[in-house]
Amino acid sequence: MKLTGAILHSLVFQNPVSCPAQNWIVRGWRTSQQVKTVCHAAPFFLPMILLRILQGDLSGAGHLLKRFDTASPETISPQPYLVLLNLKSFHAWLSGDFDAGLQAVEKGLAVGKEAGIDLISSGLRVHGAASAIGAGRYKRAKALLDQITPVLCHQGMWIQGWYHYIFAWLALVTGNPASCRLHARACFEKLNQAGCELALAYCHLMMAKMHRAVDEKKRAIFHLDRSLTLCRKYGAEQCRFMALLDRAFILTGTEADQALRAGMRLGRDQQYRFGFAWNPREMACLCARALKRDIEPDYVCSLITAHHLMRMIRHWTSGNGHGRCLSIVWEDSM
Repeated sequence: MKLTGAILHSLVFQNPVSCPAQNWIVRGWRTSQQVKTVCHAAPFFLPMILLRILQGDLSGAGHLLKRFDTASPETISPQPYLVLLNLKSFHAWLSGDFDAGLQAVEKGLAVGKEAGIDLISSGLRVHGAASAIGAGRYKRAKALLDQITPVLCHQGMWIQGWYHYIFAWLALVTGNPASCRLHARACFEKLNQAGCELALAYCHLMMAKMHRAVDEKKRAIFHLDRSLTLCRKYGAEQCRFMALLDRAFILTGTEADQALRAGMRLGRDQQYRFGFAWNPREMACLCARALKRDIEPDYVCSLITAHHLMRMIRHWTSGNGHGRCLSIVWEDSM
């Protein structure tokens, strides 16, 4: 089981949709049925959870995580338990459950300190910062990232890349395009060096948002196209959801409407409540546009309610003749 988990973990980073990876996944499922408890199968399940999160299969990842509800540092040993908490925090913020994400991070940091294991702490803080951004607690996000900065050079390329990704995202939502450019480029460089092509789908999405923030539309569209290509190759549906919405934000006319419709339909089908590089101001604009065009109104209204976008929708729609859209949203939120 440990060998299967180690090989599968490596293949997740290299090419999770390759034939060898699929063969090891089948082998892992078969072997996991032969062990006495789920905790003994942790070496296999942990990379499977990571793969499902990266591919946007949040319900599948959540189902596997529930198997470990009774796990503790004693039942699966401290280090795998810390990896489990790291994955729980990753899954939580992508699901829009920011409080749960921060709770998993705080618990992980406490367990790591007690066990004298610092290996996972930077990864936990990265996901904690993502949860804080989602909750609108930008100072908390920066504080968590600043705790990583002194030890960043001692981290692997994977953690360094995601550190810069979250910093670029923070700069994006707080209106600092220069910092966003710096960290987006560093993120792309580090994750490219990590050798995980799947992760480059998220990097291209961030690069697109960065270029759009500095009015470089052609470069933004180039990176969005690359992101969507990689999303299709690796089945990264949650990243594709955000890339389609970003495409709708950049383009105009029929192309924009098609991208918006496809993105919102995908979000409804997968019940996505959040996503990579989520920008509440942009989402408010896209939600207002979607309601005006009668695109997935129930799903769109659920996003507006969940993320308290009503105030920003008033800002985006004031003076633009979108009164009908506003009334739809307001009636639903009541």
